[in-house]
This record gives sequence, structure tokens and C-alpha cells, in this order.
Amino acid sequence: MSKYREVFVLVVLIVLGYSKSIDNNDVVWFPNPNGDGTLIPAHLTPSPGAQAGNPADIHFLLYTKNNKDTYDEIFADNVESIDASNFIDGAPVKLLIHGFGSNYTHSFPKNLQVDYVSDAMTETYNVILMNWSILSDSPDYFTAVANAQIASAEAAKLLKVLVDLGKTSWDKVHLIGYSLGGQVVGQIGNRIQKMAGIVNRITALDPALPLFDVAHPENRTSPDDAVFVDVIHTAANGILGYWDPLGHIDWYPNGGRYQPGCGVDPSGSCAHDRAPAMFMESVFSQLKFFGRQCEDYDLYKNGDCDSNALEEMGHHTPSFARGIYFLDSNAQRPYAQGP
Repeated sequence: MSKYREVFVLVVLIVLGYSKSIDNNDVVWFPNPNGDGTLIPAHLTPSPGAQAGNPADIHFLLYTKNNKDTYDEIFADNVESIDASNFIDGAPVKLLIHGFGSNYTHSFPKNLQVDYVSDAMTETYNVILMNWSILSDSPDYFTAVANAQIASAEAAKLLKVLVDLGKTSWDKVHLIGYSLGGQVVGQIGNRIQKMAGIVNRITALDPALPLFDVAHPENRTSPDDAVFVDVIHTAANGILGYWDPLGHIDWYPNGGRYQPGCGVDPSGSCAHDRAPAMFMESVFSQLKFFGRQCEDYDLYKNGDCDSNALEEMGHHTPSFARGIYFLDSNAQRPYAQGP
């Protein structure tokens, strides 16, 4: 049995107990990543004949200011692909990881990649998109969760190669993941620590709840996975997004469960999409997103936390920030309201 098939079987066994307790509610609905407002199904129980994903179906696509429009595919086991690429030695690495039923062309991570290599960006980044769409496709969410172990192993392997080659260092690596990708980033960080390294920052954008509420802590994002872990919760209503704090700093815009402008949103799909939208807006926002440290949203709304620490949410969050923060946002873009 291959190591990946062993991992697949292990994860299936870990989450099987959860699947038996769903009481016939074995489907949740995620927002369609194509942005058309429809939903895609996510089956929480095993599909007959499900197989572990193939690592060869995971692709790492590099963009820099030198190749804004056309990616260079790089491979951990092919140093020539890295040497021949536009990788900028010494520049920070942003590894962006899409969620369930998505791919690298959808608004997250694509729009963030475009911003990070744009002329308006004063910093220089190596932006790598991990396209693991074949392993995380709808409707088989159960298998996608198992395949996350394979994807995280491949990502950790590539990053270690880049560090070993002297192309970058762990203190310049930032992992950003949305939804299911928001849990994969934690798995990557955990694996890297077992390689005697630690990434500088992990950002989890409304990390997925289904099957992760019963998972072993190593399989979900935690403050132990990076020097700094920041988490934005926007659909933590018990269906799609994880409610409990997972980072050094956890942000709960508008209370973290529902979002203004989403109207009737029983599945939380609209609210789920708001986390990456806010983070992407934060990169160049003039108003900026500011929140107050507070114990809960009611206290925040009542003004009981007005004298507490004020910090900025998103791309510019300072690495020393700690605690639980609340803020309000607009119902439409621009979402930021300023301090």
C-alpha cells in the first residue's frame, strides 16, 4: 500500500464516525466558486469506490512581476523547472490554496494573485497557486478532506525544496487558504515543523467546518502551525465555517456568523465567500478594516470594548496582534468602514 493510500484510509477512518452521526443530512452546500450565486453539493459521507488522489494531479503555478499573465509550473522533483522559472530569489513566497469545488482560476486565489504581482504592489513576491482541483472536486467532499493530506504533503515538499535550494527561507513564507484550503494551510504548516522548519505566517479565510470539528487537532489549523496565524470567520453558523478560534488572532466581522448584504442565507454560502473578498480588498484598501479586541459581538456593539486594542484586519495585520476581534463592514463593496 502506498503512503498516500495509507493516509487516505487513515483519514477516512478518522471521519467515518462523524459521517454516521449526520442523521441523513449528509450534504451541505458551498458557494459555487464561479461566482454566479449558485451552490454546489458537498457529500459528507464516503462515495462507493472512492480512491486516494494522485499527487501528479496537483500543480504549483508561479507568478511574479516578471510573468504576471502566464504562469511557470514548478515541480519539487525537478530542480530544472525551478531554475528555469521566473522565481525571484530571496523574495517572499505567497502560497495560495483554493477550497472545495474550486480551482486556481476562480476569484480566490486568482484576484489575489493579480494584486500581488501588479505594478501597484510596492513589494515583490513569488506567488504560487496550488491547483488541486481534481482532488477537491464537488460533490465528494469526504474524499476531498482525505485528499487534503496528500495536497499538504506535496506543498510542504515543494516549499522545503525551495528553502533547501536557497531560493527562500521559512521566515519569508506566507500560506493563504480559503474554506477547505483554510484547513490545508494548517496541515502544511504542521508538516513543515516536522521537517525542522516553521513558516512565518498562515492566513485561514473562513476555514471549513464540516468533518474538521471532529478531526484530530493536527488536521486543522492552529496557532502552532506558523509563527503567526490569523483567521477570518464570516460564516461560522454551524454549517460551513469554523467558529472556534484557530489562530493567534481571530477576526469575526459582523459577529462572524452572518454578513450584511447576504439577505436570506440559510446555507451561509454568501457569508462564506465574504472572507476572501474582505482579505483581497484589504490589500489596497484606503479605508482599511479595523476591529476591536472583545469577548463577544454584543459587548462590541454595546461599546463596552471601545477602549480595547484596535488592529487592522487582512493583508496588513501586524504579526504581534493577539486575541479575538470584532468589526462591522458594509453590505457591498467597498466592505471596509475604516477605524
